[in-house]
Amino acid sequence: MIGDSYLDDIVLPRHGGRVEAVAEERGLEPGELIDFSANMNPLAPPDSLETYLVNSLPSLELYPDDRYGGFRDAVLDFLKEDTGAELARGNVVPGNGSVELFRLFLRTVAAAGAARVLVPFPTFSEYSLQARLFGLAVERKRYQEVLGSAPGQLSDYDAVFLCNPNNPTGTLRGKETLVDFLERCKAGGTFLVLDEAFNELSRPEESLVGFVNSFPNLVVVRSLTKAFTIPGLRIGYGVASGELSDRMEKLRPPWNLNYLAAYVGTRFLEEERELLGDSREYLEREREWLREKIEELGFQLYPSSTNYLLFRTKETGLTAAEIVDRCLDYNVLVRNADSFYGIDQWHVRVAVKKREDNEKLVRALGEAVG
Repeated sequence: MIGDSYLDDIVLPRHGGRVEAVAEERGLEPGELIDFSANMNPLAPPDSLETYLVNSLPSLELYPDDRYGGFRDAVLDFLKEDTGAELARGNVVPGNGSVELFRLFLRTVAAAGAARVLVPFPTFSEYSLQARLFGLAVERKRYQEVLGSAPGQLSDYDAVFLCNPNNPTGTLRGKETLVDFLERCKAGGTFLVLDEAFNELSRPEESLVGFVNSFPNLVVVRSLTKAFTIPGLRIGYGVASGELSDRMEKLRPPWNLNYLAAYVGTRFLEEERELLGDSREYLEREREWLREKIEELGFQLYPSSTNYLLFRTKETGLTAAEIVDRCLDYNVLVRNADSFYGIDQWHVRVAVKKREDNEKLVRALGEAVG
């Protein structure tokens, strides 16, 4: 028999992208739903994906090269061009998506005796969940309170998580603000885990990847999921100083990137960079169009710098759950944001997609509010 455990008190979060589950509940085929609940690049994946996958198939009879030298080199070249960062192979830790990298970091600091983690709210739920799964105590504070913390206050925590641009609000904080906070973390002896999952779809120049060797308390986590719309392949990487990345590397499971993921990730980083520039330009225009249309329906929107919008529904008299249900009558799936800690039942998040799909979203929302 398994005895009582702290795991018994943990409730798993609800994420977006539950297309198959929702379709099953509604008696639909997954392809009948337009998914606005997961935030993917509407101009991706590139047409080359199928070719890369087919080219990979003959190699599936072999183990992947667990050194992932080609993938690491592609990451280094990509980051140099995209952010100006000058890094080495030893700074890069391959990951099976961002969540595995959070786990690798948390296992690393837990092995060194870490006990407390600070997580702002509202933000991505996996930071607090993964910390609690390792038995660490999690304290939540509002974002501005966290960013305003003095070194003496930060010293109470072994690590703090930040997301930039933040999920679900879309708020982008500038490099100057984050470096100032990073310096206070360093003075307090606190690690900063910076999640840049949406950086490529916002403003790459605000990335902190170039600071990891100057700040051994910094780890930047990035993902190919959102930028290239390949959530099913699970490709991510962490960037950290040599000492921290070495320890994370010791904990990394062997062959954690399957051959398909490593090959496609390498090719995309090497050959599909122009797509990301085009995507940023498109998203900036389309996000503004969609924002205006949603505001006209009576919703209150929060400023966003990336490929999704968070809005408040209270002024319409409808809860987020009611909006979700009514939009599903038109085969449009939006995200009820009340699963984010610190957000109430009056908030919905939607992805920015191609114009044809965005028009269907606007029509569904219009019908929802009558």
